[in-house]
Amino acid sequence: MRIVSLTIRKWRNLEDVYLEIPEDATLICLVGENGTGKSNILELIAMCAGQMGLSPGVQLKRHPFGAGEYDISLTLRLPEGIDLAAHQPQLDAYGAQMERWDGTLLFRQTNVINSETGAPEGPIGIRAGGFDDVNAAQHVGQVLVSALQQRQEVNELFIDADRAFNPVSIQDQEIWGLIRQDLKVPSYVRQQAALLTQNMYAEWLKAMLAGAHRYEAEYFELAQRAKRERRPIPEPEDPQEPFRAALLGVLPHLRFERLDRDNRTLVFDSAGDELRYEDLSGGEREVAFLIGQIARFQLRRGLLLIDEPELHLNPDLLRTWLSYIRASMEDGQVWIATHALEAVEAAGLDATLVLERSEDRKVRSVAPLGDRPALATLAGAVGSPAFSLARSRFILIEGERPGRERERFADLLGSDAGDKFVEVGGCNDVVRKLAAVRELAAETDQLRAGGIIDRDLRTDQQAAALASEADLHVLPCHEVENLFLHPSGVGALLEQAGRRREEAAALIREESDKHAGRWIIQYATVKEEWGDLTAEVRERGRQWTWADIAGDVDGKMRELAAAEAGVDEATRIRRKVALVSAARAYEAHRAQDRELWKRCFGKEVLRGVAPALGLSSADAVEARLVRLWDSGELPRPREVDETRAYVDGIGVE
Repeated sequence: MRIVSLTIRKWRNLEDVYLEIPEDATLICLVGENGTGKSNILELIAMCAGQMGLSPGVQLKRHPFGAGEYDISLTLRLPEGIDLAAHQPQLDAYGAQMERWDGTLLFRQTNVINSETGAPEGPIGIRAGGFDDVNAAQHVGQVLVSALQQRQEVNELFIDADRAFNPVSIQDQEIWGLIRQDLKVPSYVRQQAALLTQNMYAEWLKAMLAGAHRYEAEYFELAQRAKRERRPIPEPEDPQEPFRAALLGVLPHLRFERLDRDNRTLVFDSAGDELRYEDLSGGEREVAFLIGQIARFQLRRGLLLIDEPELHLNPDLLRTWLSYIRASMEDGQVWIATHALEAVEAAGLDATLVLERSEDRKVRSVAPLGDRPALATLAGAVGSPAFSLARSRFILIEGERPGRERERFADLLGSDAGDKFVEVGGCNDVVRKLAAVRELAAETDQLRAGGIIDRDLRTDQQAAALASEADLHVLPCHEVENLFLHPSGVGALLEQAGRRREEAAALIREESDKHAGRWIIQYATVKEEWGDLTAEVRERGRQWTWADIAGDVDGKMRELAAAEAGVDEATRIRRKVALVSAARAYEAHRAQDRELWKRCFGKEVLRGVAPALGLSSADAVEARLVRLWDSGELPRPREVDETRAYVDGIGVE
């Protein structure tokens, strides 16, 4: 079941919009600013699906056709091998004309009146595609609708953004009433699939509870019969095993355990802890619910419509979830309305449709991302499209997906939604992709982009040269985590933990010293542009703390240089001199409280200081400091303000 095209000449805020869907597209992604009509299109498809027999009806909060004019049409390709045997006599009446049927079903509805005839413009209603004879097309279309209405499968499921998973109160009589209902009867299942999304969770839970009671009763009778007939009692089946297996495929740490019949809820095992459904995280509840509906309705060859599938999901989980959805469809389509860059990556450029408003707030342009040069180039350059160029700044940062660098930068700088931080790899990737994006800027004066890279262990001269050459911002510290090590912030957290603020510098020094050997090797490598040190040398240096080195700097560096096999004596001496120089640089930094927090290995030191601050992890340290900064209890460090000023200046002449 696949939509071939959708034409909206007039409907709500959409005018003269034509969507042609790639034949092989399984996942269709609708993107655009808020209010452009992404959800409207999903609602329209759901309404058309009801008219075409894919569902027994549609429940929408808003009437699909208001007082204004409308003119819409949709073309649907039916699955190959659809069973039409029960309706064959009616189709045979059209003889050779049936050879013209192209496998599609067309629906059109309009209230636009032709000024000359006084009648609605063009043919309306249902008709089969490929026929020259309009009457034959309409009659065959009605037969096909009848066949779709009688299919044993669910053909369409619409899950809107109004998803609520609050605890529900289920009375005994509600369950007993369902126990008498065969929950696998297609007509019942199709009616359930047409419910408003806000009611689906409660009905799903009722069905699971009633289904468990019904299965136990049926199994008891089966076991009793086997016993009377002296046959082996069959092994019981678990009706929820498909749900359990699918959930583990997306969330390996979360296992569905059982139904809690007394408390009327679902119970899960989350990494060894038993949790009720209501106690799961927002993302876990979201995924469990959506997977539950797909397992329940067994949608394989129909249309799945989901509004904002990214609700409560982090980027990595969203990608995994979308991969599962796409893999679950055999000959159907998934349509999603989204703001998530990861969803667009999953759909691809040609199957991502961008909605854009005109000055009068009407949407008259819906084009594939691949047809929009500016957007397509940006997608290729940074791996993400811009849905609202005029309102966004794109800041390319170091980081690999999956990661949380974008959230870290946004929290650190107090950025609003208009700042899009995009992880694009390492330093060289940021430089290269920023250059590609800036070439795109000649195409549109709306595009605003910049780049931020870590200073790492570059010297002042190296950092300044790179910032000037690539026209980007080099952080004033080793990496972004160092900004959370500013002594004022660490001191404030120490005080909250019942210790003295003045201990901050000593705490940072203590943790940094644990990594002194690796720091010295990396500093010398960067300064001298070495690229050929052996793993043995690097590993030996990694094991040394500053306490191991401080008593005999020359001797330790000579020992380290001597460990490099296959080099001549002159090279070994030069390396020893460079390593000594690096060790003295570290010694100078650790002697200055204003320098070491910037120059140390931020990730490792932040992780190391967390327990002394009474916090469980580096993430907890970051979160606590962001709260202090956002509340105004603690000013953001000057170095953070410098980075914020760079971001604010992107695109400003």
